[in-house]
Amino acid sequence: MTLQELEAWFDGRQLPEGPIQVNNYTNIPDPARFVELEFGVLNMNKGNNLYDSCRLRLIEFKEWMERQEL
Repeated sequence: MTLQELEAWFDGRQLPEGPIQVNNYTNIPDPARFVELEFGVLNMNKGNNLYDSCRLRLIEFKEWMERQEL
């Protein structure tokens, strides 16, 4: 999933209250701040694969949110 696709998915979406345990190693105390910071890092470092972990964390959070909606 591209950065643009992630931004479109999160745009205007109601985020849950924290803290959230997305998986065994990712705890998100403040989801709104998490999304803001991860996108900030990605947008400041476009094209730099060193920061791809931010994109992957956003994807995991997105998938967690989708599972909660079921």
